[in-house]
Amino acid sequence: MLATTHRFADAMKRAQLALQHQLRELEQLVAPHAADHLPDVRIRLKAVLSLVKEHFRIEEQDGYMNAVKEQDQRFESELQCFRDEHRAMRRELEFLVDEADSLQQIDAEFSESVHGWIDRFRMHEKNEIDLVQEAFDVDVGGEGG
Repeated sequence: MLATTHRFADAMKRAQLALQHQLRELEQLVAPHAADHLPDVRIRLKAVLSLVKEHFRIEEQDGYMNAVKEQDQRFESELQCFRDEHRAMRRELEFLVDEADSLQQIDAEFSESVHGWIDRFRMHEKNEIDLVQEAFDVDVGGEGG
């Protein structure tokens, strides 16, 4: 069981690092004053979409959501909000992929949309981490009291 947990954690870490790398690369490609590399942006967006879909699936099916729910049922409404955000962010990213496919060149509006999505994704991830910490800190703090 412990070996399986470690393999799962290692796989999650590798997937998270790959996603963060893709996001940084995408950010640089659509940065203001960056050269127009639309074909690279299209490829990177599709790679990010694939990684994000898998990331969200793991969080919802095998990841922290089950652990938090098992820890304390009172977090269920927050977990549902995160699931809803997953769907919304996935749809937004799919729209950006479609939009990139129809562009002739990267414009400021598209660049801002991509940066906005990345910012929302990072904030979402931070909020998830905060929830996990709260769920498990409350329990640990409660045991000593």
